[in-house]
Amino acid sequence: MDVSLHEIDKTNRDACIALSVTESQTKQIAPNSGSLAWADENPHSVALGIYAFEGLVGSTLYEPRGNDVYSVRVERQLLTALLKLASSFP
Repeated sequence: MDVSLHEIDKTNRDACIALSVTESQTKQIAPNSGSLAWADENPHSVALGIYAFEGLVGSTLYEPRGNDVYSVRVERQLLTALLKLASSFP
Protein backbone atom coordinates (compact mmCIF):
# COMPACT_ATOMS: atom_id res chain seq x y z
CA MET A 1 0.00 0.00 0.00
CA ASP A 2 1.43 3.38 -1.03
CA VAL A 3 0.78 6.32 1.27
CA SER A 4 1.70 9.89 0.39
CA LEU A 5 1.22 13.39 1.79
CA HIS A 6 0.18 16.41 -0.27
CA GLU A 7 -0.41 19.96 0.90
CA ILE A 8 -4.06 20.94 1.18
CA ASP A 9 -4.79 23.64 -1.40
CA LYS A 10 -7.72 24.82 -3.52
CA THR A 11 -7.64 21.61 -5.58
CA ASN A 12 -8.26 19.25 -2.64
CA ARG A 13 -9.67 21.49 0.11
CA ASP A 14 -13.34 20.57 -0.48
CA ALA A 15 -12.50 16.85 -0.51
CA CYS A 16 -10.64 17.28 2.77
CA ILE A 17 -13.58 19.09 4.37
CA ALA A 18 -15.91 16.29 3.21
CA LEU A 19 -13.97 13.57 5.08
CA SER A 20 -15.87 11.97 7.93
CA VAL A 21 -15.00 10.13 11.11
CA THR A 22 -16.93 7.56 13.12
CA GLU A 23 -19.63 8.79 15.49
CA SER A 24 -17.47 7.94 18.51
CA GLN A 25 -14.68 10.20 17.21
CA THR A 26 -16.77 13.34 16.66
CA LYS A 27 -16.30 14.58 20.24
CA GLN A 28 -12.52 14.05 20.07
CA ILE A 29 -11.66 15.36 16.60
CA ALA A 30 -12.46 18.81 15.26
CA PRO A 31 -14.07 18.99 11.83
CA ASN A 32 -11.59 19.54 9.01
CA SER A 33 -13.32 22.80 8.12
CA GLY A 34 -12.38 24.17 11.55
CA SER A 35 -8.83 22.82 11.37
CA LEU A 36 -8.28 24.34 7.94
CA ALA A 37 -9.70 27.69 9.09
CA TRP A 38 -7.29 27.59 12.03
CA ALA A 39 -4.41 26.81 9.66
CA ASP A 40 -5.40 29.76 7.47
CA GLU A 41 -5.02 32.04 10.51
CA ASN A 42 -1.70 30.54 11.61
CA PRO A 43 0.95 31.05 8.94
CA HIS A 44 3.37 28.49 10.41
CA SER A 45 0.87 25.63 10.33
CA VAL A 46 0.81 23.16 7.46
CA ALA A 47 -2.23 21.15 6.42
CA LEU A 48 -1.48 17.94 4.55
CA GLY A 49 -3.76 15.43 2.92
CA ILE A 50 -3.04 11.74 3.46
CA TYR A 51 -3.45 9.79 0.24
CA ALA A 52 -3.79 6.00 -0.01
CA PHE A 53 -5.83 3.63 -2.14
CA GLU A 54 -5.71 6.21 -4.97
CA GLY A 55 -7.55 8.90 -3.01
CA LEU A 56 -7.64 11.29 -0.08
CA VAL A 57 -8.27 9.29 3.08
CA GLY A 58 -7.22 11.64 5.87
CA SER A 59 -5.43 14.78 6.86
CA THR A 60 -2.92 16.04 9.34
CA LEU A 61 -2.19 19.52 10.61
CA TYR A 62 1.13 20.45 12.12
CA GLU A 63 3.50 23.29 12.84
CA PRO A 64 7.15 22.66 11.97
CA ARG A 65 8.66 23.25 15.39
CA GLY A 66 9.91 20.03 16.89
CA ASN A 67 7.82 18.00 14.40
CA ASP A 68 4.79 17.98 16.69
CA VAL A 69 1.64 16.74 15.02
CA TYR A 70 -1.35 18.59 16.43
CA SER A 71 -4.24 16.93 14.68
CA VAL A 72 -4.62 13.73 12.75
CA ARG A 73 -7.89 12.79 11.08
CA VAL A 74 -8.27 9.50 9.26
CA GLU A 75 -11.32 8.39 7.34
CA ARG A 76 -12.99 5.12 8.24
CA GLN A 77 -11.98 3.54 4.89
CA LEU A 78 -8.28 3.77 5.75
CA LEU A 79 -8.77 2.44 9.29
CA THR A 80 -10.75 -0.54 8.00
CA ALA A 81 -8.09 -1.34 5.39
CA LEU A 82 -5.25 -1.02 7.89
CA LEU A 83 -7.01 -3.31 10.38
CA LYS A 84 -7.60 -5.84 7.62
CA LEU A 85 -3.96 -5.63 6.57
CA ALA A 86 -2.72 -5.95 10.16
CA SER A 87 -4.90 -9.02 10.77
CA SER A 88 -3.24 -10.80 7.84
CA PHE A 89 0.13 -10.83 9.64
CA PRO A 90 0.94 -13.74 11.95
